[in-house]
Amino acid sequence: MKYCTKCKTEKNKTEFSKNKSNLDGLQYYCKSCMSCCNRTKEKRVCLVCNKEFFPFNYRSGKYCSVECRNSVSIPPSRIGCSSWNKGIPITKEQNEKLNSKEAKRKARDTYIKNHPNLITPESVRLRRNKKTDDWRNSVFKRDFYTCHDCGKRGGRLNAHHIKSWSKYPELRWDNNNGLTLCIECHQKRHPNIKCISKCINEK
Repeated sequence: MKYCTKCKTEKNKTEFSKNKSNLDGLQYYCKSCMSCCNRTKEKRVCLVCNKEFFPFNYRSGKYCSVECRNSVSIPPSRIGCSSWNKGIPITKEQNEKLNSKEAKRKARDTYIKNHPNLITPESVRLRRNKKTDDWRNSVFKRDFYTCHDCGKRGGRLNAHHIKSWSKYPELRWDNNNGLTLCIECHQKRHPNIKCISKCINEK
């Protein structure tokens, strides 16, 4: 037996919900008192059966019961019916087709076609690949991590293309076409690029 602090009566422990934070592992209120506490004081009308009821705080309060809610969300012809493939095991051939590389590649390609905004531009992909990183590091090592214009060594450096990246694609990864510059000197070479000025402000 346990004493309910809400209705002030002793009831069986089965009528109390579990609560591990309490010493006895049960709620202070019984289940009936808890349901009354969780309901709002605003009376509403069910949209299906037009019955007046007090909804719970954490629910939208459109329907008085689960049956009324399911009658709206589930078509009458589907109530009590199971899915057509319930209980049918998947064969080994179907499992291999689902997990094959070709199936995953086709699914990826169709997803990319349906979401063109997720495709990274070619210029961005080329600037982020390993070949560009190796070219940048080789230019830094050749110049001893020193700015070509002001002579500053270390800090935040950029690898500058002497001949433009877009106009001369054949010289993109040529070490002779690169210069080590600090952010301030690189900004002077490209006054119209905003990303370099943002790096200066963050610094």
